[in-house]
Amino acid sequence: MNIEDLLPKLLETTRRKKITWHEVMDDMFVSRIGERKFQVSQGFDEDSGEPFYRFNIYIGGGDTPYEGRFIDSMVADRFKGAFSDLEELYSEARRNALGLDKVISDIDDELDKLLM
Repeated sequence: MNIEDLLPKLLETTRRKKITWHEVMDDMFVSRIGERKFQVSQGFDEDSGEPFYRFNIYIGGGDTPYEGRFIDSMVADRFKGAFSDLEELYSEARRNALGLDKVISDIDDELDKLLM
Protein backbone atom coordinates (compact mmCIF):
# COMPACT_ATOMS: atom_id res chain seq x y z
CA MET A 1 0.00 0.00 0.00
CA ASN A 2 1.21 3.51 -0.76
CA ILE A 3 0.04 7.08 -0.24
CA GLU A 4 -2.00 7.10 -3.48
CA ASP A 5 -4.07 4.17 -2.17
CA LEU A 6 -5.43 6.40 0.61
CA LEU A 7 -6.97 8.98 -1.71
CA PRO A 8 -10.22 7.20 -2.68
CA LYS A 9 -11.09 6.40 0.96
CA LEU A 10 -10.12 9.87 2.16
CA LEU A 11 -12.21 11.41 -0.62
CA GLU A 12 -15.26 9.28 0.24
CA THR A 13 -14.85 10.00 3.96
CA THR A 14 -14.77 13.71 3.16
CA ARG A 15 -17.85 13.50 0.93
CA ARG A 16 -19.78 11.73 3.68
CA LYS A 17 -18.70 14.49 6.10
CA LYS A 18 -17.09 11.94 8.43
CA ILE A 19 -14.04 14.17 8.78
CA THR A 20 -13.71 17.95 8.89
CA TRP A 21 -11.21 20.02 6.96
CA HIS A 22 -9.90 23.44 8.03
CA GLU A 23 -8.41 26.18 5.89
CA VAL A 24 -4.98 26.98 7.33
CA MET A 25 -3.67 29.15 4.49
CA ASP A 26 -4.95 30.27 1.12
CA ASP A 27 -5.29 27.14 -0.99
CA MET A 28 -4.27 24.78 1.87
CA PHE A 29 -6.56 22.56 3.93
CA VAL A 30 -5.85 20.25 6.87
CA SER A 31 -7.77 17.37 8.43
CA ARG A 32 -6.98 14.84 11.13
CA ILE A 33 -7.72 11.24 11.94
CA GLY A 34 -6.34 10.57 15.39
CA GLU A 35 -2.70 11.67 15.51
CA ARG A 36 -2.42 11.68 11.73
CA LYS A 37 -2.70 14.97 9.90
CA PHE A 38 -3.52 15.25 6.20
CA GLN A 39 -2.68 18.39 4.28
CA VAL A 40 -3.83 19.10 0.72
CA SER A 41 -2.89 22.22 -1.20
CA GLN A 42 -3.03 23.74 -4.65
CA GLY A 43 -0.25 25.65 -6.35
CA PHE A 44 0.53 26.97 -9.82
CA ASP A 45 3.64 26.45 -11.92
CA GLU A 46 5.46 29.78 -12.23
CA ASP A 47 6.26 29.30 -15.92
CA SER A 48 3.13 27.70 -17.36
CA GLY A 49 0.50 28.74 -14.81
CA GLU A 50 -0.70 25.11 -14.75
CA PRO A 51 -2.13 23.92 -11.42
CA PHE A 52 -0.55 21.21 -9.29
CA TYR A 53 -1.66 19.58 -6.06
CA ARG A 54 0.33 18.41 -3.05
CA PHE A 55 -0.79 15.93 -0.41
CA ASN A 56 1.24 15.49 2.79
CA ILE A 57 0.86 13.21 5.80
CA TYR A 58 2.20 14.10 9.26
CA ILE A 59 1.97 12.53 12.69
CA GLY A 60 1.28 14.89 15.56
CA GLY A 61 1.53 18.63 15.50
CA GLY A 62 -1.29 21.14 15.43
CA ASP A 63 -3.19 22.58 12.49
CA THR A 64 -0.24 24.77 11.56
CA PRO A 65 1.04 23.83 8.08
CA TYR A 66 4.09 21.57 7.97
CA GLU A 67 3.94 20.97 11.75
CA GLY A 68 4.46 17.48 13.14
CA ARG A 69 6.58 14.55 12.06
CA PHE A 70 6.59 14.38 8.25
CA ILE A 71 5.65 10.90 6.97
CA ASP A 72 5.04 11.06 3.21
CA SER A 73 4.07 13.35 0.35
CA MET A 74 2.90 13.27 -3.23
CA VAL A 75 2.65 15.94 -5.89
CA ALA A 76 0.66 15.69 -9.10
CA ASP A 77 0.16 17.92 -12.10
CA ARG A 78 -1.64 17.32 -15.39
CA PHE A 79 1.34 15.37 -16.71
CA LYS A 80 2.25 13.12 -13.77
CA GLY A 81 0.81 11.49 -10.70
CA ALA A 82 -2.76 11.09 -9.52
CA PHE A 83 -3.80 14.55 -10.71
CA SER A 84 -7.56 13.99 -10.97
CA ASP A 85 -7.72 12.25 -7.57
CA LEU A 86 -5.80 15.04 -5.84
CA GLU A 87 -7.77 17.72 -7.68
CA GLU A 88 -11.01 16.11 -6.50
CA LEU A 89 -9.76 15.73 -2.92
CA TYR A 90 -8.68 19.38 -2.87
CA SER A 91 -12.09 20.46 -4.18
CA GLU A 92 -14.00 18.40 -1.58
CA ALA A 93 -11.70 19.52 1.26
CA ARG A 94 -12.29 23.15 0.21
CA ARG A 95 -16.09 22.66 0.08
CA ASN A 96 -15.96 21.05 3.52
CA ALA A 97 -13.74 23.69 5.14
CA LEU A 98 -15.60 26.67 3.71
CA GLY A 99 -19.07 25.21 4.36
CA LEU A 100 -20.02 25.67 0.72
CA ASP A 101 -22.98 23.27 0.85
CA LYS A 102 -24.63 25.47 3.51
CA VAL A 103 -23.74 28.69 1.70
CA ILE A 104 -25.30 27.43 -1.54
CA SER A 105 -28.38 26.16 0.30
CA ASP A 106 -28.82 29.55 2.03
CA ILE A 107 -28.54 31.38 -1.29
CA ASP A 108 -31.08 29.00 -2.83
CA ASP A 109 -33.51 29.66 0.06
CA GLU A 110 -33.12 33.43 -0.35
CA LEU A 111 -33.71 33.19 -4.10
CA ASP A 112 -36.86 31.14 -3.48
CA LYS A 113 -38.15 33.91 -1.19
CA LEU A 114 -37.42 36.55 -3.81
CA LEU A 115 -39.30 34.59 -6.46
CA MET A 116 -42.48 34.31 -4.37
